[in-house]
Amino acid sequence: MKRTVAEIIRRGFDITVANWPLLLIRIAEHILMAVLAIAAVVAIVIPIAVSAGLGHFNIDPENPNGAAGVIVNALVEHWALFLFVLLIVTVVLVIFVAVHSFVQAGSTEVYVARSFTAERFIAGGKRGWLPVFWIYNLAWLFAGVVLLIPLVPVPFIIFLIGENAGAIVAGCLLLAIWGFFTVLVGLATALWTMKAIVVAMTRNLPAREALTEARRLIRAEPGEHFAVGFIMLVIWFGGTALIGMFSGFASLGHATPFAIITAPVHLFLTFVNAIFSAGLESWFLASFVSMES
Repeated sequence: MKRTVAEIIRRGFDITVANWPLLLIRIAEHILMAVLAIAAVVAIVIPIAVSAGLGHFNIDPENPNGAAGVIVNALVEHWALFLFVLLIVTVVLVIFVAVHSFVQAGSTEVYVARSFTAERFIAGGKRGWLPVFWIYNLAWLFAGVVLLIPLVPVPFIIFLIGENAGAIVAGCLLLAIWGFFTVLVGLATALWTMKAIVVAMTRNLPAREALTEARRLIRAEPGEHFAVGFIMLVIWFGGTALIGMFSGFASLGHATPFAIITAPVHLFLTFVNAIFSAGLESWFLASFVSMES
């Protein structure tokens, strides 16, 4: 039976509320990622600080080669350090995606069954985290290539126009158009990955087959899928803006003793934002699950 967009979103909300323990798991996921991000920053900053303190970074702002020469010299002289930074960033990103994939797979398993148990969540995570991991990697790699293609002719266009006001205006206009294009590609990729995750978990398909099937299903009913994604995007923007507004009010006295009083408010709003993000992620996934049943 075909459902309206309103029914899909309502059913997704009901499924999310009925399985509220998953929200706690998602909040724990956010906290874990924040801790890993802080640890990664520390691991990156300390070697750089030590090198700078020992005088290994001899960057002259008046280098006749300009900024490009400074960057090239830094890469040549400190390639091992830059390689270490790249390794740390890569490892952290892989861990981020792997953890999120486990949570998404386990959550999908629970939403399909309409009943939360720790055993069901863990079983779903173990069964589906690898396909979901590759779904994210393949889909966003494809999106990255699509986003880079329009940027290829931009330097040539600016070069042909010349170094004048027209070139600046043309560059800004092209970047604005590209920014709008980025939002569309990001939304489409988010829909594609979410649909592929549900397809992979419900039909037990590997990543590439799930992405292919998800693309076919979205093309069959594009209005329904994009409407759900657009509504979720609007809710996310609205909720984030509202929380940010309250946070801005609390920050008015950040340079005064008033900051001591508002510090608990900032902590509370950070926690509220984590709950909101976790809830919206769950709602989005549950809405797509409701389309399949």
